[in-house]
Amino acid sequence: MKTLLFVEIFFQTLEKNNIRYVHWKSNLNLHNALLGDDDLDILVHPEDQEKLENIFKDLDIIRGYSEKDVWQKNIYHYYGVDEETSQIIHIHLHYALPVGYDYNKNFTLPITNEVLETREKLYNVYISSPEYEYVILIIRILIKNSLTPFLLSSPKTQIKLFKGVKIVSGYTLDEFLYLKEKVNREKLNKILNNNLPEIGYDFFETCENTIIRNNSLLTFLKTAYKLKRKLKQYQDKTELNSFLLSFYRINKNRVLKIKNKIFPGKIKGTKLPENGGRIFAFIGGDGAGKSTNISKLKKNLSKTFKTASIHIGKPPKSFAGRLLYYASRILNILGLKEIASNLMYLRLAIDRKRAFVKAEKLRKKGVVVILDRIPTDNITAMDSPRINKSKYPRLARFERNKYKAIRGVDSLFVMKLNPEIALKRRPEDNPDMLRIRSGQVWENSWDFEYQIVTDTGELNFEQVERRILINAWQSLVKPYKKVELIGISGVGKSTLTAILDNKFGNVKFLFSLKDYPGLALQTAFRFPKGLYSILRPNRSNLKSRLKYRIYYQQLILNKIISRNQFTHSNYFLDQSIIFHLALGLKEGCITKEYFLKNINKTVPFFDFVVYLYAPKEVLFKRVKNRENQGIGRAKDMTYEKFEVFYEEYEKAFAVLEETDLKLLKIDTSEYSPEEILDIIENHIE
Repeated sequence: MKTLLFVEIFFQTLEKNNIRYVHWKSNLNLHNALLGDDDLDILVHPEDQEKLENIFKDLDIIRGYSEKDVWQKNIYHYYGVDEETSQIIHIHLHYALPVGYDYNKNFTLPITNEVLETREKLYNVYISSPEYEYVILIIRILIKNSLTPFLLSSPKTQIKLFKGVKIVSGYTLDEFLYLKEKVNREKLNKILNNNLPEIGYDFFETCENTIIRNNSLLTFLKTAYKLKRKLKQYQDKTELNSFLLSFYRINKNRVLKIKNKIFPGKIKGTKLPENGGRIFAFIGGDGAGKSTNISKLKKNLSKTFKTASIHIGKPPKSFAGRLLYYASRILNILGLKEIASNLMYLRLAIDRKRAFVKAEKLRKKGVVVILDRIPTDNITAMDSPRINKSKYPRLARFERNKYKAIRGVDSLFVMKLNPEIALKRRPEDNPDMLRIRSGQVWENSWDFEYQIVTDTGELNFEQVERRILINAWQSLVKPYKKVELIGISGVGKSTLTAILDNKFGNVKFLFSLKDYPGLALQTAFRFPKGLYSILRPNRSNLKSRLKYRIYYQQLILNKIISRNQFTHSNYFLDQSIIFHLALGLKEGCITKEYFLKNINKTVPFFDFVVYLYAPKEVLFKRVKNRENQGIGRAKDMTYEKFEVFYEEYEKAFAVLEETDLKLLKIDTSEYSPEEILDIIENHIE
């Protein structure tokens, strides 16, 4: 049987690791699932959950979150990529056998172990025995065609059912007829009498005959009612509660569908990737296939995850943008062409920044955002500042600041194409302009890790598509890094953060005020004196500043941890919660007990903490040799004072050894900044 390589490896890995699983339903259609054209419906023993999740990590399989996860227990959606075909494979994972109406699976069948123990093999995949699959299918069919689903269906569907159309049809009916012929009646009788005695073989035949006749709504409702009564002990909620919950959920869904029809949004897809949203940006010369590949990536990802695309090169006009646009048109008519052009450049800068801010907001919500074009330092022929800074310095500065703020993508896909090949592909374009635009993308170096360069002249379309999807998936499966860098003056934090800033497209070194304005306001009300000390810092109000910063950062971490929120960037925090708690301990603002208690609360957030240190003689020399002598308290110290300063911090940082944090200590006198970065990355892996 032909099977996708990813699917084959997945099942081989399950067997190799002794995972107790079955493909528990739709086995008539198993060949389609093995080819990636249908879901893999996998039931796994709950005791194997931890082992299975480790396998998922090894195979780059990630979970997709949906609204149903809140009310569908033991049912999860996981996704992987078959690299050979660029297909996204859906693993519909179960740790139990809940059955019922889609909007409230109200019954959990007590036969998980029995289904796993009697499994059989088909196409090298463990499947449930025909008898168990048949029993479960009949229960599923009847409960899905009981009173609650009927009452909540549309009037059009209800009228059809009253007219006597087939209650069960399509693939479900084919599956029923296939299993009916395949089951061993003796085994079936034994299963029902031993494992589901509440139903028993005699009543099961009644259920079976109801489906065989398949022409009476009333008979279906009566049989389903009796079946529910017999399964009452496996019911999670009362029938009334189930109806009310289903009523609320289905009508909420209907309202959203109507809203989306009236106000169609750009977001496609239904689920959120477990590691949070991403921003994937594309740049490319003319004819390099940028637009085609953006469309293909969006189509691939939106089958699974909430995905949106935004054109940064041609952004929609904001209110301010429209004012500038019309003002520019008027000035152009009046003959003030240079000023008119400058206003148009300003309009583009404002609206490009606004479009990027929208992309950031979507990423915070867990959406995958695909950007068509993005300003970069390497490219000046498009999407870059245009105002003459010598003639209009203030306008030029304003424009440049807007473009500088457009940064923080997770992956930048650079579509390179030799300009001479581009000319052959686009003979209708202006050759001089094409050579300039395509030439800048072609000739520039793209050295950072988040920049994925593809020469579309060397690869065919399928190879380019595969390369883009695989790299996008690699970004999605890797959780954002959450690290704090601590150390005193001279250890090299500034040098390291500069390298990190270049290496990662999306990295933050502080919690941003704009991300948590409500928490900042809450802290200001709690510590008004602390807020004043932040605005007017000096040595005498250091303790007030510390209390303010510690409380604010604690609120942020508590919010992220308690709500299991998506993070939306790599965090390499510099002088954040760990540093301020250590400084508070050093300055006597907090007790050791308070320090230990609150440090341990941060453990669920941080991957680890990097403690950078060096011998005090080395640090003193570094501080004194700094080109910028305006940085740090240690710059004016004598060696004797620096020694005390060093030992006080060393003593405070030493208490971190008593916490539950993972601590990575690096002597920066022994390694270059690049080597330190390698150590950190290896530790993350």
